Amino acid sequence: MSVAYFLLLSSLGLAMNTQAQNCSAPVGGDNMGLKGADILLQTFPNGAKVSFACNVGYRSAGGSPSITCTDGSWSPVRLKCEKRNCGPAGEVVNGNVDYPEGTEFGSKLVVTCNTGYRSVPKIQGIFCGAEGWLDRLPECEAVTCNPPDPVVHGTFSPIKESYDFLEVVQFYCQDDYTLSGSKSLSCSEDGTFKPAFPTCIKVQCEEPVIKNAAWDGGSRPPHNYKATVTYKCISGYTMKGERTQTCGIDSQWSPGLPTCEPVQCKVPVVENATRDDGSLPPYNYTSTVTFKCKSGYAMKGEHTQTCGIDGQWSPGLPTCELVQCELPVVENAARDDDSRPPHIHKTTVTFKCKSGYTMKGERTQTCGIDGQWSPGLPTCESVQCELPVVENAARDDDSRPPHIHKTTVTFKCISGYTMKGERTQTCGIDGQWSPGLPTCELNNGNDHHKWKTPVIVVGVLSGVLAIAGGIYWAFFKKKTRSERSYPDSASPKDEENIALS
Repeated sequence: MSVAYFLLLSSLGLAMNTQAQNCSAPVGGDNMGLKGADILLQTFPNGAKVSFACNVGYRSAGGSPSITCTDGSWSPVRLKCEKRNCGPAGEVVNGNVDYPEGTEFGSKLVVTCNTGYRSVPKIQGIFCGAEGWLDRLPECEAVTCNPPDPVVHGTFSPIKESYDFLEVVQFYCQDDYTLSGSKSLSCSEDGTFKPAFPTCIKVQCEEPVIKNAAWDGGSRPPHNYKATVTYKCISGYTMKGERTQTCGIDSQWSPGLPTCEPVQCKVPVVENATRDDGSLPPYNYTSTVTFKCKSGYAMKGEHTQTCGIDGQWSPGLPTCELVQCELPVVENAARDDDSRPPHIHKTTVTFKCKSGYTMKGERTQTCGIDGQWSPGLPTCESVQCELPVVENAARDDDSRPPHIHKTTVTFKCISGYTMKGERTQTCGIDGQWSPGLPTCELNNGNDHHKWKTPVIVVGVLSGVLAIAGGIYWAFFKKKTRSERSYPDSASPKDEENIALS
């Protein structure tokens, strides 16, 4: 029985060992890892026990660091790890300790010395490590500067073994030497004098050479520091640059020597004109050009232009304006065409006199290149017929010269004569009597000798009376013209026409 019981227990133990499972590598909590060689294993047998440790920069905040493998599972991880805090690092005399990132592991503190002090040793910052702050706090020592180096051809003051922060030294040069740089330097916060140390140099500018220019005032050689000279260009040249120059610390003239360049005028352009150059580009001082307007244009200004000393054309560029003739007006006439203003060069207009007027001159006019109508505006004069004379007849009416268009006269033959033609005549538009002057012919028969002498006498008397009447009428008209005053809207000629009508 005992043997059978032993065999039974052995079988059960074997069965139990066959059913137990291994564990895979365990995973810990945040900021921790396996201790020792266990970190290299991938599987662990049932019942195995491992421990965790906090990572560098972290420390335990409680809980067991160990876990156990049981049938393929690990027991819960109880360990808690928190970041290490280095705490305050202390204080620095004449300075400040700042913690812009805090005081935990990996943070950096910064030491800033007060003005006039500097960090010894000079460090950028101190980090919080796994065991605390990784360096000692620096000290803030008062800033001092060593004496400046000797100055060639110069000196400085005060002369001391050392200089405190912000203390100033002044530099001076010997005669004939000029200080190049700042005269005053001060001891800065990094223990050096600032700005840079000056030097003493001998400044002398050479005599300026400017072609086509002449000295116009200022310094004479030798030209030392800040000496000034002024130049001007000779006639026909213009200056490019500053006429007054100053001798600089670099022994150079400032802002830089100018140049004297020939005076030049721009190429002149006049619209609607051609240029008859007296000289070709470039147009220098005294160059001349002559302009001629194109056909149909008239020039306003001077044809010939001269390039002046100021680079401008003188007396000033002309203009070519379109030729236009004034509106043509002819009294007692109308324009017999469709032309409308403006009347430019070669435009033509045609006139026609009103009824009762005849034209003196050309009826067609052309606008000339000189802006005048060519061949010259005509006039419209009232039509007049010559004094009608019919032999052996007398006028049987009161008409008086001048006999204008439509004036009528009536004739009557003297005794012994018979009229051939119309006794009443009208002054026609052509200045001729219409229908044509009549004639008085001697009657046939016994009365011929009886009436011959009286008829001749009467005819002579009639002629004399007609001539006397004409002279009287002309005298009377002249007198009335000189004595009579007319309104603005009338004229002596109108008055005569009214009287004759």
